[in-house]
Amino acid sequence: MKKLLTPYDADSRKFIEFLLKIIYEALCEIAVTEQAAEQVTEQVTEQVTEQVEKLLKVINDKEYSSKELMELLGLKHRATFRDNYLLPALKMGYIKMTVPDKPNSSKQKYKKT
Repeated sequence: MKKLLTPYDADSRKFIEFLLKIIYEALCEIAVTEQAAEQVTEQVTEQVTEQVEKLLKVINDKEYSSKELMELLGLKHRATFRDNYLLPALKMGYIKMTVPDKPNSSKQKYKKT
C-alpha cells in the first residue's frame, strides 16, 4: 500500500525561495518605475510652471474669458491652452473662475486669486 504524502512531508523551502525571488523582482521593478515616474513628473511640473507663469504675467486685476487669455498668450489651440495653462493654474490656486458652479458657462471668466 502506498503512503499518502501530507503537506508536512514535502520540502517547501524551494517553493518559498522561488516566491521570495518573484516578490523581490516585482519590488525592484516597482522601484524603477516609481523613480522614472518621479523624473517625468519633475520635468512636466517645470514645463507647466513656465506656462502658468506666462498666464499669470498676462492677467492683470481684471476678469478674462478663455478666448481673451488665449489671444493675450498668442495661442490658437483651445485644448493646449486648457490643459497646459488654464487647468494647472486653477489646480494650483493661482486663478479662479468667476462662475465656479458652472465651469462650462459661456459667461465664464477667470481672474487672479
